[in-house]
Amino acid sequence: MRWLKSSGQKGSTIVLTALLLPLLIGITGVAVDIGNLYIHKASLQNATDAAVLAGGHAYTENAQSTSATEETIDDYLKKNTQLKSTYKIHDLTYKTKNEATRITLVGEETVPLHFLPLFGIKSEQLVTATSTAKVAYTGSDTPRIFEYAMIGGYKGTPRIKDGWNRMGGMNDILNAIVFHSCDIDIKGKVHVNGPVYLDDNHFITADEFSCLASKDSELWSNYRDNYWEHYLDGTDSYWVNGRQYFYDDMDEATRKAHIRPKHENDEKIPDSSQRGYTWRYYYRMSNDRKADYTGQGSHSSEVDISYSKSNPMTSSLYDTVQRYQNMSLAQREAAHVYLDVDSNKSYQLNPSHTTSIYPGLTCGDFKTTYPSNLGYKVWDDVYKVVIVNGDLIVNIPANQKPDNEADHLLLVSLNGNISMQNSSPFYGYVYAPNGTVLIDGSQNATIYGSVVAKSVFLTTGGQQIHATHKTFTDGTGSGKGGTVSVSLVSDDDE
Repeated sequence: MRWLKSSGQKGSTIVLTALLLPLLIGITGVAVDIGNLYIHKASLQNATDAAVLAGGHAYTENAQSTSATEETIDDYLKKNTQLKSTYKIHDLTYKTKNEATRITLVGEETVPLHFLPLFGIKSEQLVTATSTAKVAYTGSDTPRIFEYAMIGGYKGTPRIKDGWNRMGGMNDILNAIVFHSCDIDIKGKVHVNGPVYLDDNHFITADEFSCLASKDSELWSNYRDNYWEHYLDGTDSYWVNGRQYFYDDMDEATRKAHIRPKHENDEKIPDSSQRGYTWRYYYRMSNDRKADYTGQGSHSSEVDISYSKSNPMTSSLYDTVQRYQNMSLAQREAAHVYLDVDSNKSYQLNPSHTTSIYPGLTCGDFKTTYPSNLGYKVWDDVYKVVIVNGDLIVNIPANQKPDNEADHLLLVSLNGNISMQNSSPFYGYVYAPNGTVLIDGSQNATIYGSVVAKSVFLTTGGQQIHATHKTFTDGTGSGKGGTVSVSLVSDDDE
């Protein structure tokens, strides 16, 4: 009897174990999947932390270029990929407040599951991790107006004026920016308060673009109307049993499928044709991925470029000019500063043989204390800061370059125009709030800095503008300026 009882208990245990074993294996498998998800999420979090920090540094080092930031972040995610998976950018946002920019990255990874699908759960699970880097600018006296690569402050309706001139007639351009050429690349932010003219729609790119206009008809001066050009293969419809069906009258997906590439943003304009309208194709700027900027998608508030103590965009520049005015002539000349805000004289700036100060600009028309028998010495006076009320014509010849990154120029015409006919790259800031800046030099004369004017007129194919935020000195070589810090912050930390 004992033997029978013992055998029965053993049999029951075996049966119970057989029944419970799949459940135990399932629970263990679920624990393995959950643990695997936790490990992948932790690894992804480390990767997004490293990537967003690297992106924050790229943001500061590349003139707040979002494309450079995204490229760096994507590169870091790929470098930090672990466990035979691939990390990707799920979302990347920028938020600027109180002189600081928060860059928030949401990274993602698809993790395969092995046991949870037995319970009806998908075989893959998307894991995300969020990291935020804070880019803080402290102590800088660089005018906020020069945070942009280019600003055109002119406001008005789009117009094309015949017979554009260089100096003298430049205030009649009637556009915020004129691209009288092609293949122009701007690294940084561009803003316009008024219309933009392009000769053609090819290769005028900018990292970022904003405008006061809210629709294309207010923004782009140049366009062409062509009904058939709008449609893929020049076909707007098809026929079935003697009946014509127009793509524009069909559902959205069908309509879009028959639009010619680059014509997705054409505007429908009423006319007297059988259909009662035609399509208007605007010549537009685009980003580095050749996606067009539109008035609807780029609408922003006005950027005030006026020279005023009360304007936060230019108040520090105003203070700088006042500081120069309070210097004696000898002090200004020792600091390589020329200032004349009381007359409407025009100045022709030419290079000096002195190369120790970039770019060695000098001018015989500048006021000097030299007696007449020593007047020739005026050509030995060189300036890196020139602030006048009238026109400036600047010529930087070939093979001119600064000795160091702090050796840059500040050119200001408060009520005139600035003409830049350079054969070498220009390093510095150009400001003409009531006039036009003409960029009419060699295609090798890249501008590293910022151009701000009522109107900007570019005529050189292959021209490049690179926004750089160098220290804004007072001309004394003090190196006074700000610093930048990049740090990880909590996602909800304001």
